[in-house]
Amino acid sequence: MLPPSSRSGLERNASLYPLYASLFAADFWLPVFFLYFSESLSLEAAILLESIYFAAVFLLEIPSGYFSDVIGRRITLVIAAATTALAYGLFFFATTFWQFALAQILLAGGIAFNRGTDVSFHFDTLASLEREEEFAPREALVARNTFAASAIASLGGGVIGWFSLSWAYAASLLAALGALLIALRFTEPAAHERPASYSRDFAKQIGRSLAHLRDPALAWIFLFSIFWVVLNHIPYEFYQPYIRLVEAKEGWSGRSTPLVAGLSSAGAMLVGAFVAARSTKLCQRIGTAPTMLISLVIQGAIIGVMSLMLDAWVVVMLFFRVVPRALATAPINVAVAPRVEQSLRATYLSLQSLVGRLAVSGVLAGLWLLPKDHSASTWDSLSVMLRAASVIAVVGLGLLLPTAGLARIDRAE
Repeated sequence: MLPPSSRSGLERNASLYPLYASLFAADFWLPVFFLYFSESLSLEAAILLESIYFAAVFLLEIPSGYFSDVIGRRITLVIAAATTALAYGLFFFATTFWQFALAQILLAGGIAFNRGTDVSFHFDTLASLEREEEFAPREALVARNTFAASAIASLGGGVIGWFSLSWAYAASLLAALGALLIALRFTEPAAHERPASYSRDFAKQIGRSLAHLRDPALAWIFLFSIFWVVLNHIPYEFYQPYIRLVEAKEGWSGRSTPLVAGLSSAGAMLVGAFVAARSTKLCQRIGTAPTMLISLVIQGAIIGVMSLMLDAWVVVMLFFRVVPRALATAPINVAVAPRVEQSLRATYLSLQSLVGRLAVSGVLAGLWLLPKDHSASTWDSLSVMLRAASVIAVVGLGLLLPTAGLARIDRAE
């Protein structure tokens, strides 16, 4: 039995974690980041900044998961929030390419240290309190809250960006500082018994994590996550250029782009919050694999429509671009966390995330090479890239649909 002081700290974890997750997700910069980069830098430099971000993720994703498993969840989340706050402060003052690049590296570090550790911290806290049965509904609630926080931040960022793009990063800085204050109040969850084969050796930790792919359910989810992450990034990367092209076609004022992007992001996140709250219930009704596959079908359809027509009503349709992420985020966490032991969980989740983001980096590089002008500044170029992304969706479904039954994700543990 836990002593009263330890139980009190863990109860505080459970109570404060949803607020931490919401503040960390309050990305006021999201609807204006590409516009902000383009304001100070060339289009080529703005695209290079995205490549720098993904390269930093590549270097930091797995070490951050290893750090969490070996050193602790609480300190990892403190580092995540502090690094993210530093990134936003630097973005606010940045004027040169190298200042933006350093900010991108810090942002990648903050997100990498948070990703995987947040889910592991949540599950470990509930496990220490012997409340594991609450994990699924609480993950759905956390997902709903983070989407709602993103909606509010996106709307706020769009309004702020109407006046000044840089001040959207100042608002994100305040949210990150709030997340940092909460992380400092967390208590480290109780460490479970280490397996006899446990080692702090980094290579062995990676090898033991990858060994879990012998589990058909984890292997299928791993493959799904690659296509899911790639397809979720396509509308995210291209909706701002798409809105600009619609504005040019319709004769709207170019100054309205931050506000339109903010409204689009806010609407998408609100739809996402509604769907996320119901995602685990849908899994219970139709199964985890069907729920995940539905998310891919939806995103593939959205990308397909974007590739075929440039129209104002498609901007409204983009409100649903977050639905696939909302549908599958909690189900993935709920399916993976109990299947991976505490000493490997953050490392495994970081590996899963890293492979997906490496795929995103490769796909984006390939897409930018397709048009002759290597940009999304014209409709011809953008539509070529989006049509290629639609093919990726078809390939993903072709691989995942026939193998879903073999995964047996919902079998009794």
